[in-house]
Parts: sequence; C-alpha cells; structure tokens
Amino acid sequence: MDLFQIGYSGFDLRPLYNSSDASLLLFEAVYKYYKYTNDLAFVKGIYLRLKAIIKAYAEGIDIDDNNIYLDDDNLIVAGTPSTQNTWMDAKYGNHAFTPRNGKAVEINALWYNALKIMQELASLCNDKEEVNTYKDMAEFTQISFNNKFYNKKRKCLYDVLRR
Repeated sequence: MDLFQIGYSGFDLRPLYNSSDASLLLFEAVYKYYKYTNDLAFVKGIYLRLKAIIKAYAEGIDIDDNNIYLDDDNLIVAGTPSTQNTWMDAKYGNHAFTPRNGKAVEINALWYNALKIMQELASLCNDKEEVNTYKDMAEFTQISFNNKFYNKKRKCLYDVLRR
C-alpha cells in the first residue's frame, strides 16, 4: 500500500463509500439542473438510474455493513452504532463519535424530496405508471415523517429516531 492508502498515523485513509445521503442529494442536483436548463434529454438519459436508486433504497443497500433500508413506515433507516452514514456523522479509526444510526431527520427529508422529484420526472418522461407510485410513496413518507419526527413538547423535530 502507498501513502494514499495508509496515512502517517497508520490508519487506512482510503475513501469510504458508506453514505446514506449522497444518492439522495443527486435528485436535487438533477432537478435544479433541469429547472435551470430545461434539458429534458438529460433528464430522460438519467431517469432510469434515478429509478434504480429509489428501488435500491426500497429494497435495502449494504444491509450487512451500513444497514440502509426502507422501514415499514416508508422512512429510511441507516447505520449501526459503529458506522457514520450521513454528512453530520464523524468517525476516526474504529470509533464513531456521533453515531446517528436509525432514522435521521435529514435523510428522510431528502428521501421525501427525492420521491416528489421522481413524481415530476416520471410525468416528464411519460412513465405514467410510476407517477402514482412515487406520489403514493411520498404521501406515506410525509405522513410518517410528520407523525414521528415532530416533537410536540419542544415544538421542533427529533434529530434521529432509533428503532
């Protein structure tokens, strides 16, 4: 291994690809690009890949290591006590300083956003069957999100919900 793989401290410095939010952020980027350019050909070119991402979240991603999956309430669960899966989490070596395993608020907001974007993109791509699928998924997610994340006592959102 060279210096890019093993750092001065002896820790493995190769990049980790354990992210529950990166793919969901892609939906916003594609949507903003489309709104700015009206480049429908680009949207149609990436649409099947976006569908595959939604399907992967629904079926579960890297269950053994990062534990990313869609729960019965249509909210995304991610992480374990020893992983970091969102932009807010920190890990050094084998120690997770801010484990936020469970249903993180920003992941589920991004999930809802991705479903709403897919509803619109499905319409633009004439994928009529999927328009209602994404609409129904988004509505179910919204109901679960509002019911579970809102902390009535403190009038704010919970950061993460544990299973």
